Amino acid sequence: MPMKELLTFMNCPCAGSNLPRFVHPILLGLLADGPLHGYLLLQRLEAMPQFQGNAPDPAGVYRLLKQMEHDGLLHGTQEPGRTASRRLFSLTERGRACLLRWMDTLEQHQASISRILNFLRGASRSRPSHS
Repeated sequence: MPMKELLTFMNCPCAGSNLPRFVHPILLGLLADGPLHGYLLLQRLEAMPQFQGNAPDPAGVYRLLKQMEHDGLLHGTQEPGRTASRRLFSLTERGRACLLRWMDTLEQHQASISRILNFLRGASRSRPSHS
């Protein structure tokens, strides 16, 4: 990814500043195949294995969707005569670029975690246990 592209996401969670529970990248991934309503996004989040049937707080998800829309990652369309829960969200080009950045970031973290685990496994085998 070109340096200029990396810099545009410096303060974005896709740079790795918001790794717990991975809601941000999962929302981008869910929207990569096409627009979805907020309530459907919540249902799909809850079904994700990492949430173990306990989706993040709906109000928090809607705040995140609003922030992602403000950041230009999503485009929300209010359906006529519907409530806010019937807002249709779609990924923007910037959102697709952010999704790609998330993938790079997560791959880097996965490689780093693998190296740490390998180190810890080696360290635990090389030291005698003290009972």
